[in-house]
Amino acid sequence: MPISQPPLRSRAGLAAVLLVAAVFSLLPFARGQAAAVKDEIVTLSRFDVRESADNSFSIANATAGLKSTQPLIDIPSPIQVLPRVLIDSLGFNWLTQDYARFVASGLNSYGGNNQFYLRGQRVTPMFKNGIQYYSSVDDALSVETVEVVKGVNASLFGSLPAVSGMVMESTKIPLSTARNALTLMGGLDGSIFRAELDSTGPLAKGAGGPKISYRLLGAVQEGDMKQLQNDDRVVISPTLQFDWKTTTLRLRYEYSDIKDFGLYTNNFLDETNRPSTFGGRDTTYKAAWSWSRFRKSEVEANLITRFSPDVEGRLQIAYYEEQRGDHDNRAFLVATPTGSGLAGNAIIPVNAATTMASTVLDLAQTQQTFAINDDYVANFKALGISQQANFGFGVNYLYNSQGLVQPVIGRFTLGNPVLPADPGPQAIPGSATTINDTRIGYIYGQDQLKFLDDRLIATVGLNWGFNKVITHRPVANAVYSEAQGSDLTNKGALVWKFTPKTSVFASRATAFVPQGPGVVGQDGRPLPSITSTAYEAGVKADGLLDGKISGSFAYFESETINQPIGVNPGTANFYSINGGSTKTHGLEFDLTLRPAAGWEIIATAFQGNGVITSATNDYANRSFKETHSLLAKYNFTTGSLKGLVVGANLFHMGAIYLRPAPALPAWTIYSAFASYQFDKSQISLNVENFTDKVYGAGGNNRYAVTLGAPRTVRLSYKYKF
Repeated sequence: MPISQPPLRSRAGLAAVLLVAAVFSLLPFARGQAAAVKDEIVTLSRFDVRESADNSFSIANATAGLKSTQPLIDIPSPIQVLPRVLIDSLGFNWLTQDYARFVASGLNSYGGNNQFYLRGQRVTPMFKNGIQYYSSVDDALSVETVEVVKGVNASLFGSLPAVSGMVMESTKIPLSTARNALTLMGGLDGSIFRAELDSTGPLAKGAGGPKISYRLLGAVQEGDMKQLQNDDRVVISPTLQFDWKTTTLRLRYEYSDIKDFGLYTNNFLDETNRPSTFGGRDTTYKAAWSWSRFRKSEVEANLITRFSPDVEGRLQIAYYEEQRGDHDNRAFLVATPTGSGLAGNAIIPVNAATTMASTVLDLAQTQQTFAINDDYVANFKALGISQQANFGFGVNYLYNSQGLVQPVIGRFTLGNPVLPADPGPQAIPGSATTINDTRIGYIYGQDQLKFLDDRLIATVGLNWGFNKVITHRPVANAVYSEAQGSDLTNKGALVWKFTPKTSVFASRATAFVPQGPGVVGQDGRPLPSITSTAYEAGVKADGLLDGKISGSFAYFESETINQPIGVNPGTANFYSINGGSTKTHGLEFDLTLRPAAGWEIIATAFQGNGVITSATNDYANRSFKETHSLLAKYNFTTGSLKGLVVGANLFHMGAIYLRPAPALPAWTIYSAFASYQFDKSQISLNVENFTDKVYGAGGNNRYAVTLGAPRTVRLSYKYKF
């Protein structure tokens, strides 16, 4: 079945008109109601994120990562929180990890989609409002905060997160005060145009009746992203909130339609292990007709009940769906050794005469997530001890069905990269080549006990998790696998606050993660479930020296059993081998400095030993040893330059081991930003990768490397009304 593509630009224009019309039809009524609630005090839920009250790049509380708001200094693990103001200051990037790596050590975006590297290895668990979902290519329009939650967190999230950690997004919620903003953004080279609208405020407040507030977000984008060629988007996200006495009902919907140049540019490393540019910086051996398209719908309902000032519950129901289609040109080396497949890891000479095979990947895919979470938080005293208890359960159903075909459509040499013409839509098999069906359930409980006037905090947590994964491949091969397992995981931790603004912590946690869809051995049977034990210890500070120093320093080590290692035999029968025991340890710090009025500096560093597997006695594929970043900004608060903000940042990524090939070389990129705040408007300039560094952001092997973005200059204008 061919993939049909209705015109995006005409739909984008229609969506923009409808969006603006809807917003402006609401604004007069919203403004009329605003005065009635102007001075009303609103009590936020323990489950809701807090907006940044100023222009600070750091936040002292975490919400989504712990299922309740708590000060970071009281949490026995290194968690970093990325506020919206940092996202806006750094300019529009495509992935949340592109922002978060400047405030969280050991984190780097994969460069192709919402997969990322954390603490030395590539992981994929993305959460939105506490719900794990198929993130792939996403848009950051509705994101309020991003929390990088490191280490094992199975005591609260069951078998969902990875051992090294997870990235948690929280979306913007309706506000009781009217607030509207229009943002226009463009590339100075004409590469992109984007318009965003953010409107929120009260809708109604009847005498003795419920308060109703709304938030409406929308974006339209048309882009030519240099090596990505195009990135066209339409996003709309309305949210309604009903507050009635001690109950809040929040309904959120988001629709996005994103069309880009294809996920994987499939550049490669040459014989010197550097990203090849034989075909020029912008081509990366993909034809101009190559594209990938993602249509997403997200539906969420949150019912928050405050049973008393100390007890609160949240029932959350969510359904996410993504319809993906690819008509994606890819290039593979033909001269790989026999049996290595189209994209083997063999080290062979790559030069201008090397012959490449040009293929087209036509893909039709449906990904669905259905989740129910029921969470409770209670503060109480027992036996004279102050405590906070978190408990609840979760049920997740994830479904993934795809059909694909990938024929060779031509050949070319690197010295003469004339790519083939568009062959038109290919006939995708009538039945899916892969169906993955994952069912997850868990019950958890966690208790924090506070001794010695809250100076000593002990945390204990338990989680029973169940996971069943069914994989069916009726076309590619006859393999049908079914894996299931259950386990009881635990966490124990201590925090000692030796001053009101400093603490030390130590923790031990276990994790149980059943193998993912399609992870089978050579005999077609599922591999045993993944288990892990991790230890952490460190020190934290929150506003030392009159607010000048905040941050954390931590040591961690972990051992994971049954980590799979993928094998590509050159046929459709992919399989994995048991990696045995995988060990890693490292040091990391995240430091925020405010040395003088107007200054804010964030420095991060991660240094590990790599991820070593006992099965190969080598680094795990796509693992790394180090990252570091530095971000500095200065806000002019007095004089003739008052309102001006200037800043710069760098990010260094260590070598990524593409085993059994040599490592993807380390790289460092530099960026800068500036903005000027007027009374109701702001103009901003962003320069990303201003040295125009050629680098590989990530990859699967030496012939499938994703290049990072070239130098990009963008100008934006934001108006608040």
